[in-house]
Amino acid sequence: MKRFWFCLSLLCACQQSVVSPSAAVQGLRDMVKVGGSGTDSIGYIVMTSTETNELRVLQLDTGDATIFRKYLRAPNPIQALAIPVLKRPTTLATDVVYPSVADDNAIALDRLGPYVYAASPATAEISIVWAENTDATLGFSELKRLATIAPVTAMAAEGGDAAMRDGAGPLLPTPGTLYFATSDGTTSTLFRVNPRGPTELVAQDLQAEVQAVFTRTGETIIDMIVLPNHRLALATRAANGKTGTAGIYDGTTGALLVPLKFPSPVRSLYTHGEYKEPGQTKHPAGARVYGVLDEDTCGSSACGGIVSVESDTGERTLSAAGRALPATVPIEQRVAPPLTFGGGLVQSVGLTPSGLVAIPPTLGVAVPLPVLGVVTLSNGLIGAFRADQMEHLFAADAGASAVITLPDAGTFTTFDDAGAGPVVALANGAARDEDIFAVGNGYLPGLLSLVPDGGLYATDFAARAQVGDLIEGEGCTAATVTQVEAGGVRVGPACAAASINVRAAGAQPYVVTGTTQGYLGRSGSGQTLTFAGTYTAHYPGYDPSRPALSIAFPSSYTLHPDERYVIAVDDGFLETAFTLTTVGCSVGATTLPGAIFADSIRQKIFVGYPSANAIIELDPSLVRRTTSYDTGLLCWR
Repeated sequence: MKRFWFCLSLLCACQQSVVSPSAAVQGLRDMVKVGGSGTDSIGYIVMTSTETNELRVLQLDTGDATIFRKYLRAPNPIQALAIPVLKRPTTLATDVVYPSVADDNAIALDRLGPYVYAASPATAEISIVWAENTDATLGFSELKRLATIAPVTAMAAEGGDAAMRDGAGPLLPTPGTLYFATSDGTTSTLFRVNPRGPTELVAQDLQAEVQAVFTRTGETIIDMIVLPNHRLALATRAANGKTGTAGIYDGTTGALLVPLKFPSPVRSLYTHGEYKEPGQTKHPAGARVYGVLDEDTCGSSACGGIVSVESDTGERTLSAAGRALPATVPIEQRVAPPLTFGGGLVQSVGLTPSGLVAIPPTLGVAVPLPVLGVVTLSNGLIGAFRADQMEHLFAADAGASAVITLPDAGTFTTFDDAGAGPVVALANGAARDEDIFAVGNGYLPGLLSLVPDGGLYATDFAARAQVGDLIEGEGCTAATVTQVEAGGVRVGPACAAASINVRAAGAQPYVVTGTTQGYLGRSGSGQTLTFAGTYTAHYPGYDPSRPALSIAFPSSYTLHPDERYVIAVDDGFLETAFTLTTVGCSVGATTLPGAIFADSIRQKIFVGYPSANAIIELDPSLVRRTTSYDTGLLCWR
């Protein structure tokens, strides 16, 4: 797979002129944004300092053009503000409100806060922090420590629908409902509780007001998000770790409202605020739920990626190209395939309506997307995608191609498009980066080292053999396949060999295999091999009936035994993924990004780097295909 990495580096001199004094974060495991849209609130990023059992706060707007973001300072301004919380906080949640506006051509941005909830995987309690500065006594402090019956596995909070004013401060969403799940190793329980405003919360007997919504035995709630109208999307995992469910539940009664039909268990959930696609009615907040598929279910990245489902039906989201296909096309061919980013596993996802990004190969032109998606990956990269269409940012020059050689014909021969060699056709979105080998009288995969059992050489791949195929083994000089059965093959004359190998012969002596997709089929001189494959991307013009690969072998030449054509395939898939320099914060390596979110107010992306204990801020409109990009990055550490 040909990929263009967008290498981002920091201009240290420029960075130092705007950097806030260090917050000395130790353990940036999670971060959340608090503060509403427009002029409702200034906006802050609250992050964990896990090793010091504290939270730190980055103010997003200071009014100072020289230091336009800064870490809030303690009463002693030499030090950053530290909010003591429970031991080793690693997970944060905040109140979410999904406002809406009547104008179909305008969208309302989400409001977040005013509480931040902190939890630790080894501690049976939750810290409740007032993350606003509207009260000189209570602002940015832990107001309550809520004891739980077991360690917390997931949290989400729904802000109140009304607004409140603390003194002369700005309008803020009211505290609403905190949902949290616990697990004791056997039983998982979902709870809800309603914290009051900060002044009342100090005296509120919150512990007595906690209500159990439901319990589950043999499974754990691993993630949850709030949706409009007091609904929760939950993801669970069974005790064996290989199966799980996802669904939308009534946050009060715990009733299952909509099963979410992800193709396999998911390990994290996300949703969006309201957004608008050109020529369509406005999509309400929470219309889709995005899930990150759990790679543990198959043991590799092959079953990972991001999948979207519709929250009203639970059905998979159709791709843009899939929506254009007739309804007679099977739904499995119209849904958007899981979005993957090479070999990197998705760590965190950020979604923002009306997000700006430069779509390669266009340079310096920012395109507004109805919903911009950004992800951090386990290989150190950051990716971007169209969350509204559930597709990658396709480049105009994307297209699969192949180079064909005949390296065993005495001299190394390369065939051009007009040459006498094989003619290869590839389908964009289904072709794979790989080397394909067509071998004359080649060994058949799955029919090697077969041992006799009552005259039958058992194999699950017997269908690949044909009567007349050659048998290789001691004393098997004249033996061939005489019969192909469901569970194996029979040969004659009988062989004395302890095991045999089967080579292709007869009308289809070519064995065709790929380094990525494995066995592709059999063919021969003057024949055409087709391989349906699987589409992993729906490009414009997507036709699911078109095979991933077809190879027309010339009749003018026949491969000798063990002679081969080599077809080097480039799938032309150009994902948008970029990285920082290994040292991007002057001190500390920026190699493995963690939590990420896109800020719709400032049109910036904020990425937490545990390796540097820092937040990197970048401008998505400046992303471009280049190996030397050093513009618009700031480091807050």
